[in-house]
Amino acid sequence: MNDFFLMTEQIELTIALKLGMLQKYALPNLSYEQFKEALVAIKWKSGMPTQLHDVIDDVLSCNEDEIVAFLAKKAVIDGHRKSLADFASMVGGNE
Repeated sequence: MNDFFLMTEQIELTIALKLGMLQKYALPNLSYEQFKEALVAIKWKSGMPTQLHDVIDDVLSCNEDEIVAFLAKKAVIDGHRKSLADFASMVGGNE
């Protein structure tokens, strides 16, 4: 159990470090949750690798183009599922 905890900590640290690099150089408004969701969808569709070095390689190899493409696609899908009333507060409409 202790090994799993250390592995999880190392993965979280790697994600946070990569997020900081992405925020500094390309995507300043990218949140931790958005990045983690993109990682799962882009790199781990069929599941997270079991080896720590593979997980870390996936995190560090994820680039801003992949993330922007994922977030754009997600925005289109989310927009299609919602009604105009759901967006009223964003564009200054009545709630």
